[in-house]
Amino acid sequence: MTRVTMRYQTLTAILCTLVLLRETKCRVHRRHHHRDEIHTTNEEHKLPESQHAPRDHLHLKTLDEDELQSRQEARQRQDELLALEHSERVSESGTCDVPKPQVVHVSDHYPGRYFLPHCTVLHRCGRHSGCCGSDHLRCVSVEHQKVVLPFFSVFMVEVRPGGKAVRRVEKLEFTNHTKCGCALDPKAATRYDL
Repeated sequence: MTRVTMRYQTLTAILCTLVLLRETKCRVHRRHHHRDEIHTTNEEHKLPESQHAPRDHLHLKTLDEDELQSRQEARQRQDELLALEHSERVSESGTCDVPKPQVVHVSDHYPGRYFLPHCTVLHRCGRHSGCCGSDHLRCVSVEHQKVVLPFFSVFMVEVRPGGKAVRRVEKLEFTNHTKCGCALDPKAATRYDL
């Protein structure tokens, strides 16, 4: 479905909601007007108030229930529109196709040594970078490339108090994800088995 089609459907839904709200308002106005006519007719016939009170009470109760129901329906339509807009935002910006930048700790890849900076930013596919539309799927890397990044490597030459620290540049290799895709998550499949 194209963006134009989705926007058209959204605008159509909003327009329908406004029309329904207007019709509901007119229906409530007609009922109020009808109730006023009944009240005027009762005054003209000079009937005792006690004979009309129960009927008016029932009419008001029905009106309140109808008005309450129409408000609930309008609120439901508004919630549906908000859910549709939210779904559109997720489908536009949360798809599992483009890797997202993520901070990676160098020590996770090269343990036991000290580097400056101690983190780098790589592009990654994963749970927090894209939505696959089902809990049985996960966002994974389908294409990647090796990248070589320069770091300062710091180490002690003389291991004693007041020893000498040396700093030199080292080039470290990392994997950068370049394209994401959805794949079956084996953990999710076992989670739903009963």
